[in-house]
Amino acid sequence: MIQLCLLLILTLAPASAPTVSANEIEPIAVEGVQQLVAYSEHIISGAKPSTPIGFESLSALGVRTILCVDGVAPDSGAAEKVGIATIHIPLKYSQPTASQILDIVTAISREYKQHPIYIHCHKGKHRSA
Repeated sequence: MIQLCLLLILTLAPASAPTVSANEIEPIAVEGVQQLVAYSEHIISGAKPSTPIGFESLSALGVRTILCVDGVAPDSGAAEKVGIATIHIPLKYSQPTASQILDIVTAISREYKQHPIYIHCHKGKHRSA
């Protein structure tokens, strides 16, 4: 689902924006964050940061907004300590509603042009992948 939203946003991105094919996408090793994948220089997804170091790692990558699609709210306090804002749009494993899709597309399109946005669910394999 998130891939569909990302496809829409990347399709509308300027022609100079770097793109990758699905075959090129491999998780990147980042301390405190599992399953981290960079779809572009501004759209990154993966698992919920597991430690405060995970939030520091995301901040070092330039992330200034986390979009959490996990059912459990993100650790906003840990994110704020390193200058990262959080947006929570909880998704179930079933198909998201039209309203949720619109909220996600709006959040991503508003944020990703200014700085990298990190999209995560719990394990970084289902709802955010």
